[in-house]
Amino acid sequence: MTNEKKKLHFNFIDVLIILAFVVVIIGFSYYATGHWQTNSGGISETTNVVRYTLHAEDVPESVAKMISEGDELKDASKDTFKGKIVKINANEKFVDKEAFDSINGIYTQSEHPTKYMVDFDVESAYVLSGNAICIDGAEVKVGKKSTYKSDNYALSAVVTRIEEIQR
Repeated sequence: MTNEKKKLHFNFIDVLIILAFVVVIIGFSYYATGHWQTNSGGISETTNVVRYTLHAEDVPESVAKMISEGDELKDASKDTFKGKIVKINANEKFVDKEAFDSINGIYTQSEHPTKYMVDFDVESAYVLSGNAICIDGAEVKVGKKSTYKSDNYALSAVVTRIEEIQR
């Protein structure tokens, strides 16, 4: 018998297997602690909070009645959180409902559903990125028209005012 010591040799495949194992363990611990979840606009005392006003026109009466305080709004195309509705002001939009009947030569009332103009304030946590206000990774600007959705409805609205809330 010889007293030869066996040398431990690692080849490329062994190193790849060990790295893959380490990545799986780190990924599982990251998943288990919940760090992978995005902040869904939860507002704490140390969070920067912004309140912005959205203006929607030609909203059908059925949709206008569904909008309520506390609804969570999301961007309809990206499904990202945009904030919670804190105040609503809905006004009936007056439209010219007369139409000219060219056969009889008289004006008649045209029939179409009642539309509303809805202004609502939304509060959300934000991050300053350069000189832009970002909510869940997307910029919010005055004059920007976007489509928003909730659990019960979807509508297009324009941002008309932005203000920071001091907490």
